[in-house]
Amino acid sequence: MILLFVLVGLAALLFGANFFVAAAMNLARRFRISEFVIGLTLVSLGACIPETVIAITGGLYRHENIGVSDLIVGQIIGSNVSQIGLILGLAGLLGVMNLKTKALFYQAIFLIGSPIILLIFGQDLLISQAEGLLLVLAYLCYLIPMTISARDEQKKQIVKGSLITDLAKGIIGLIAVIYGARLTLDHSLLLAQEFGVNQSLVGIFLLGLGTSLPELSVALTAFIKKANNVSVGAIFGSYILDALLALGLGASISGFKVDPAMLQFDFPFLIFLAVVVVLFFYSRKKLERKESLLILGLYAGYVVLKVVTSL
Repeated sequence: MILLFVLVGLAALLFGANFFVAAAMNLARRFRISEFVIGLTLVSLGACIPETVIAITGGLYRHENIGVSDLIVGQIIGSNVSQIGLILGLAGLLGVMNLKTKALFYQAIFLIGSPIILLIFGQDLLISQAEGLLLVLAYLCYLIPMTISARDEQKKQIVKGSLITDLAKGIIGLIAVIYGARLTLDHSLLLAQEFGVNQSLVGIFLLGLGTSLPELSVALTAFIKKANNVSVGAIFGSYILDALLALGLGASISGFKVDPAMLQFDFPFLIFLAVVVVLFFYSRKKLERKESLLILGLYAGYVVLKVVTSL
């Protein structure tokens, strides 16, 4: 029953995120924003609502002396590894993914820099409130230049539905996400206690993978509609948002403790995976199937090592 409630909470998170993403994409198209920028900003913001709300809820729980740090930090790690390991790899198998060198250089700074910052901040086994605020500031430094350059030369697209409908969808989605976050976090704690499982393992594989499903949905939808740039932008944008904004907002409320095992294995692996992805895009300006298979292999290796070392 505990696991069932966790799954119901995740379903509410995904339902709310999908409503928000659909509304955000319609609004962006009305104002002629490019596909890549839509992916980096609005779609990634919408797709990361589950991780962000769970992190904020976790910060509030920590403020009440409820131990959820490993769940929250584990969720961020699991979500990020899933996004650039599993989801990017699967998206690359579906079709060639291109990215201009100029756009890649800007993304690479934050793709590799975000986990490095977390690794540095976590050396004292705590991401403090002040460090949480710095993470939020770092995300704004990433987002603001993207927002300034958001307007595109493409023609205005015809969007079905009205502005009021889009706003209503966004509100309904937000309510569902807030409800789902509370339900998921409460019962994930119970699940870890009931079965004696480390919180970080539940956070990485259950919450991290579960909250990454919106990005997978975006990738599949982009492939069907032949808009792979949306997929690349959403994956990169979501990865950076999770590491900086989602974790930063939660930590700024009360701070999160960091498991030493994460500093020794998970964060270094995340940095390594980000470097591999960036090098693949830099070498050929695109991601093809053979590179995607290698990325998926690295993700599978991470899962095996994590499970074996946790037994």
